[in-house]
Amino acid sequence: MKTHNIASIPGDGIGKAVIPAGPKAPETLAQCGAADFQFNFEYFG
Repeated sequence: MKTHNIASIPGDGIGKAVIPAGPKAPETLAQCGAADFQFNFEYFG
Protein backbone atom coordinates (compact mmCIF):
# COMPACT_ATOMS: atom_id res chain seq x y z
CA MET A 1 0.00 0.00 0.00
CA LYS A 2 1.31 3.44 -0.94
CA THR A 3 1.25 6.12 1.77
CA HIS A 4 1.14 9.80 0.91
CA ASN A 5 2.27 12.33 3.52
CA ILE A 6 0.53 15.70 3.32
CA ALA A 7 1.14 18.85 5.38
CA SER A 8 -1.88 20.99 6.23
CA ILE A 9 -1.22 24.62 7.16
CA PRO A 10 -4.24 26.77 8.10
CA GLY A 11 -4.20 30.44 7.28
CA ASP A 12 -2.04 30.06 4.18
CA GLY A 13 -4.26 32.42 2.20
CA ILE A 14 -7.15 29.97 1.88
CA GLY A 15 -8.70 30.54 5.28
CA LYS A 16 -8.85 28.64 8.53
CA ALA A 17 -12.44 27.53 7.89
CA VAL A 18 -11.56 25.78 4.61
CA ILE A 19 -8.42 23.87 5.66
CA PRO A 20 -10.18 21.32 7.95
CA ALA A 21 -12.48 20.28 5.08
CA GLY A 22 -9.58 19.64 2.67
CA PRO A 23 -8.53 16.18 3.92
CA LYS A 24 -12.06 14.78 3.84
CA ALA A 25 -12.17 14.06 0.09
CA PRO A 26 -8.83 12.18 -0.17
CA GLU A 27 -9.54 10.29 3.08
CA THR A 28 -12.90 9.17 1.69
CA LEU A 29 -11.21 7.98 -1.52
CA ALA A 30 -8.63 6.00 0.42
CA GLN A 31 -11.31 4.35 2.56
CA CYS A 32 -13.59 3.32 -0.32
CA GLY A 33 -11.96 -0.10 -0.54
CA ALA A 34 -10.96 0.09 -4.20
CA ALA A 35 -7.92 2.21 -3.46
CA ASP A 36 -4.47 0.86 -2.69
CA PHE A 37 -3.22 3.98 -0.93
CA GLN A 38 -3.59 5.94 2.27
CA PHE A 39 -2.88 9.46 3.49
CA ASN A 40 -1.09 10.75 6.56
CA PHE A 41 -1.94 14.36 7.30
CA GLU A 42 0.25 16.46 9.56
CA TYR A 43 -1.37 19.63 10.81
CA PHE A 44 0.64 22.77 11.49
CA GLY A 45 -0.35 26.13 12.90
